[in-house]
Amino acid sequence: MTESVQVDRAHQQQMLAAFFTQLQQRWQPHPDPAAGYPMVVGVETEYLLIDADGQLLAEDIRDQILAVLPHSSSELGTSSIETHTAPVPIAGAAHSLLQEATQIERHAVQAARQFGARLVRIGTYPGPLSDLRVTQNSPRYQNLMDISHAMHRINGKLPRIQVGAVTLPELRCETMCGCQSTHLNIQMPNLPRTLHTLNKAYELVPYLLALSAHAALLDMTPSGYTEVRSLLWKPLFSFPHFDALHGVNTQRVSLPPAYYPDWETYWQDVGEKFYSEPDPAHAFAANMKNFWRTARIKPCPNDVYSCLLEIRSFSPQPTLREDVALALLLTGLLHDPAWLDRPLLALDRVEQNLYAASRDGLYATLAWNDATGTIVDRPATEIAAELLAMGTAFWAARAVPEVALLELLRQRLADPPASPARKSLHLYEQQLAAGHTRAAAAQHVLQAYVVEYAD
Repeated sequence: MTESVQVDRAHQQQMLAAFFTQLQQRWQPHPDPAAGYPMVVGVETEYLLIDADGQLLAEDIRDQILAVLPHSSSELGTSSIETHTAPVPIAGAAHSLLQEATQIERHAVQAARQFGARLVRIGTYPGPLSDLRVTQNSPRYQNLMDISHAMHRINGKLPRIQVGAVTLPELRCETMCGCQSTHLNIQMPNLPRTLHTLNKAYELVPYLLALSAHAALLDMTPSGYTEVRSLLWKPLFSFPHFDALHGVNTQRVSLPPAYYPDWETYWQDVGEKFYSEPDPAHAFAANMKNFWRTARIKPCPNDVYSCLLEIRSFSPQPTLREDVALALLLTGLLHDPAWLDRPLLALDRVEQNLYAASRDGLYATLAWNDATGTIVDRPATEIAAELLAMGTAFWAARAVPEVALLELLRQRLADPPASPARKSLHLYEQQLAAGHTRAAAAQHVLQAYVVEYAD
């Protein structure tokens, strides 16, 4: 295990120079300022894998599943996989995002079934944190854990970290082995207004996090949050003591320190982060892959004039149809002048919204910029209803039949409002009331979100 991390300033400068050289090979400003926005999207979904008894799957069996499952990859945890759809145009395509995602998920379920395994859609593993293990499939992941723990140490010791009602284990970064998310990638031209869209994505995330929260349990315990996964990144992968001690910048999670005014500022934010990677040939990949903002822009493969706006803030929803509904809502709003032309909410208020939405979900009160630019406090349910109305109007005007899926999200606003997290907490409490142990109640919640397809 790595006990300490050395800072070689000459090496850091060499890596930064290599980063910008490699960036120029992957990303260039779009030559046409009037280039259109194609509304082509792809979805990456992370799943937990469990066996027939509901226990986390062994890594060797996970790897056997991956061997027969194209469009998939391993993840940080030994019992996690990620599936990837192909890029799909949302409007005017014969093959819809729902069809593509269903095909990918069905195939994953069938592949897992061959090995006696099942896929689970949930944001955080509700069972004991001691069950979680770092994959050995790729040395990159164990190296990331070791370096992160080394940077956390103060005078050789790892300080205690409390997240809500849960005390994280000493090797706290391994908690992320039980966290899953769905990543939406939206293709966009490399134009200044795409950066504005990224800034508006940061503002948008807390409102939809309240609607989609699905990560309330951690270590067999109600965490005190409806979406604890979103709040784990800072305590796990921020290193303020290390930064202050060495005069470096490792801050690559959650929200940026300020909205991005131009591309130079954005790429500087990605490139200037501390490099633990030793090889300059991998400088760009090292810092881009570990740039874990709630939303980020990354180069588009095989097209230097386009990028992918990746929204990486949301837990997998209980069903694929709800995941696709959330993807449609996000994509519509991030192309709709009704959202994009509203004044940006101050970023410190966005951060407050992010915390309140993660804690209280649909019961939160959130800051909102009205049409005149006046900041008002509104119930999360009111804001969600307004955003759903915007998204519905946007896709209905483009005759996209999947617009009907947004009704699945709107149903969460019924009286009383209930995000997936609220339902999982209710299920957990029912099990405790019936006399079951915390471990058994958490296991029951886990099995409730197994993905099922008829043969």
